[in-house]
Amino acid sequence: MFNKFLSLIKKYAFSLSIPMRIVCSLLLVFVTIRFLEMFAQVNIMAKNFSLNYIVGITHDIHFAISITFLLSPLWILSFFYKRIALIAIQVVVFVLGFISWILSEYYLASYLPLDHSILVYPLKEIIEIVHSSAGFSVGQVFRGTVLLFLGFLFSWLFLWRIKVRGIISLVFIFLALIPVFLEKKFNPSILNFEKDEYFYQQVNKTAFLVNEVKTYINESLKFDDYDIEIVAREFHKIQQDADYLSIKYSFMRKASKNDVIGQYFNFKEELPNIVFIIVESLSREFSGPNPTKGSFTPFLDSLSQHSLYWSNFLSTSERTFGVLPSSLASLPYGEQGFTHLTKGNKPYPKFISITGMLKDIGYHNSFFYGGWAYFDYMSVFLNESGVNLALTINSFDEKYAKIQENKDGFTWGYPDRALFQNALERLDTMDQKPRFDIYLTLSTHEPFFPPNKEYWEFKVDERLKLFELNETQKAFYERMKLRFATVMYADDAIKEFFTNYKKRPDFENTIFFIFGDHFLSVGETNPLRKYHVPFIVYSPMLNKRKVFPAVSSTADIPPTIANMMGENFNVETPRWVHWLGFPLDTCSQFRSDRMIPFMRVNRNIDEFLWQDHFISRGRLYKIDENLQIIMVENDSIKQDLECKLELFKALNDYVCKHNVIMAPELSRRK
Repeated sequence: MFNKFLSLIKKYAFSLSIPMRIVCSLLLVFVTIRFLEMFAQVNIMAKNFSLNYIVGITHDIHFAISITFLLSPLWILSFFYKRIALIAIQVVVFVLGFISWILSEYYLASYLPLDHSILVYPLKEIIEIVHSSAGFSVGQVFRGTVLLFLGFLFSWLFLWRIKVRGIISLVFIFLALIPVFLEKKFNPSILNFEKDEYFYQQVNKTAFLVNEVKTYINESLKFDDYDIEIVAREFHKIQQDADYLSIKYSFMRKASKNDVIGQYFNFKEELPNIVFIIVESLSREFSGPNPTKGSFTPFLDSLSQHSLYWSNFLSTSERTFGVLPSSLASLPYGEQGFTHLTKGNKPYPKFISITGMLKDIGYHNSFFYGGWAYFDYMSVFLNESGVNLALTINSFDEKYAKIQENKDGFTWGYPDRALFQNALERLDTMDQKPRFDIYLTLSTHEPFFPPNKEYWEFKVDERLKLFELNETQKAFYERMKLRFATVMYADDAIKEFFTNYKKRPDFENTIFFIFGDHFLSVGETNPLRKYHVPFIVYSPMLNKRKVFPAVSSTADIPPTIANMMGENFNVETPRWVHWLGFPLDTCSQFRSDRMIPFMRVNRNIDEFLWQDHFISRGRLYKIDENLQIIMVENDSIKQDLECKLELFKALNDYVCKHNVIMAPELSRRK
């Protein structure tokens, strides 16, 4: 019997070796990609980062084994049609290798592995984002060529040429079952990493994408209507200073009337003009006092010396989709960002905005943007908010040149200088009653092509002479030069805008709010500081400058402006509001007394600030006065924050889906 068993093993030795051959082929492809990715960063990363990539090979092994078991049908086919099975397997290896390479290049470009966000964005927006890539670089072509050659070589050798004994194949199959049954032991968890970057370096990018998509599809933590009463009552308890209206309208509370900024102005009798300058990807990483990457915004730095400046200001989302709902109406986020609630031509839930409030008292609201305003449904949201689209990508004549096209012929639209010049020309043709003008810039967006880029790269070099850099840092700035060059161009465009605006007679009665919509990825950063953006309030009517180190967010802008208008101009403001934010914190010392949920680019709400603690994807941190974070072990505080976050998420989901953000009878909208 035993001899017969050995005879069968010998007879089917090749087919029995197929799992080992697949694992070896895939593993060598994954490891090749891993080392190509590592060497692409060798001059810009910390010295010990390579250890994460080496440890990550264990995760590549596990993923290769998992894929092999999924290919069991091809293994069985090999017992009968060996050649067909091998060709099919080689195609699978090539396809997986290509996908893994693309995901690696995505990570090198964004410093984030691709996750389930591919299921979140509409197809047209995905195409826009993909087209915005700067195209293939020499490094990408080299890495792709190396992978193509080695992928073919590995699969050819292991699938067709190398001989393996049948008994060895059986032992391998048995051993390969161990990581399959102990999946959690072999998959890295972000909970074990203090920094996201270390986790991203270790994880297999393809396995990460598969797991994230699977989790997104399977996750169904939704609160039914009968839970909402309990959830709302618990949420109201944690906001003890707020007077909430009802369970049904869970976010509606009595508005705070505290005017925190009016004392810093010598207002005129007439209503002031209000200007928002929302700067694409303007981050505190490279702007303002003590930036981690050094400042590349000399004008904004100078302007902040004559302004009210919040040094620890936070956006509420990782991308632009969140900035308008937050800064204009302090809104909850819905499932994929508030603006996406209109998908399928559904009407937005009713809400209160400062644009709607100001429109009711005679303000003319305008939006100026050099790109496609329908992206992220911005134009739909603005229209619902009472804002006119005064300038978009189709509103520029031939004298204005678009941002340089990438190699695929794509451009986002018009650069910042063209935006401001065109907008100022149009202002004189518009209604001159009190105005609320919103500018959303575009230049500091990938692929980072400032006009006259050689000049701005020279300006970066000049700026870097002020820094003391080692060789690793010099290599980092060289790689990021085009990003910083674009930032310096954008800063100069804002400077020119102010130079020209000062010539206008209404300049003396205008208040400017300048802030970033989200961060710009320029290397490693901690999970909280990626929301850290400058916030400047400037006006010729200011009677003093002041820096506020206390934490505030974009959600705090609407109540601040509403209270300023109500207190100083007798404007009737809403008695009841659904706003997530409260008036800006003007404490002269650092403090963090806010509740701020954050929505990431993949639309997960799994990062949350509560006072001086912050949770990020299951990890607990303590924050300091520079928004640096230290991981701490405190199960009681962690569970408390996770509970608060789940309460918010449940109400966020409920009020948006059931159109109960605002009680209709309390609307001031005409």
